[in-house]
Amino acid sequence: MKALRRLIAPLALGMALVMPSASAAALADTITVGNADNGKTVNAVVGQDITVLLQDDSSGGYTLTYGQTASSASDVLAPDEDAPGTFHAVAQGSADLTAQATCTPGANPCPDPIPVWRVTIDVAAAQ
Repeated sequence: MKALRRLIAPLALGMALVMPSASAAALADTITVGNADNGKTVNAVVGQDITVLLQDDSSGGYTLTYGQTASSASDVLAPDEDAPGTFHAVAQGSADLTAQATCTPGANPCPDPIPVWRVTIDVAAAQ
């Protein structure tokens, strides 16, 4: 039994040193938003990444194709130069992510005005 304890104690200590804490793991997560999040507010913390994945939408009898996503406050949500559609939460505050759509008529004519996809990201300080 003593030998087993001698083996388990170093193993437990080693795991504690290499396993991230829950808060560190949460900070490493990427938040993904998409079509269904239009008009919503999403909470994030400084240090998280937000990735926008928008699909063409043909649900209205016409097709909406979304262009590049932009941040209304790059001092809060900074675009990732190497990964279009990904933004870094760099400071506490609020920013809108928006994407303008283009429309191709189908069974129905295009709406006027053509909708803008928008999500508000509220960024809190990391704890």
